[in-house]
Amino acid sequence: MTHTYNHFHEIDRNTETNKHLAEIVESIKANGWQGLPLLADGDNLFNGCHRATACEILDIAPEVHELEITCTWGEDEYTDYLLQNLCDAH
Repeated sequence: MTHTYNHFHEIDRNTETNKHLAEIVESIKANGWQGLPLLADGDNLFNGCHRATACEILDIAPEVHELEITCTWGEDEYTDYLLQNLCDAH
């Protein structure tokens, strides 16, 4: 069983109604994994929701690169602005 990631948008998993997904499933069946790796932070997937869903359907593991996002206070005004907004978010 492959790892299931949280997608940032829902995917219609029915290959009868989702032709784009059906094409990806058939491509992976015929050619194996092609293209860039998926990017994830833990269980959260940042790209390739259709490719990840196709791999789940086929019960194969996609190529996934783990992200690590870091920044520190006082690095620059832009970073401080982003961090302050993240800290203030509810």
